[in-house]
Amino acid sequence: MEHLETSVVEHLKKKRFKIVIDDFGTGFSSLKRLAELRPDIIKIDMSLIGNVHKDWLKRHMIEALFSAASKSGIQVIAEGVETTEEYETLQKIGIELM
Repeated sequence: MEHLETSVVEHLKKKRFKIVIDDFGTGFSSLKRLAELRPDIIKIDMSLIGNVHKDWLKRHMIEALFSAASKSGIQVIAEGVETTEEYETLQKIGIELM
């Protein structure tokens, strides 16, 4: 199944489709999937975004993910930003799309 999925993604990329992983950071959207599919965009799930300004582990995880993604040319979108503090923390990390 994984090889078929990768082949389909490669075909779609050749047709100039953008590949997006939604809800990144939850079960099915794993680091393995990121490495295999090499998407154009990842959308970080709101479960990681919520209270990121209060949780150092969430912040470090998002920083590492953003760093790896941006170095690989992958855009990052933060889903479910609900407070000014979350917005400001994510902005300091470098995430522009929320």
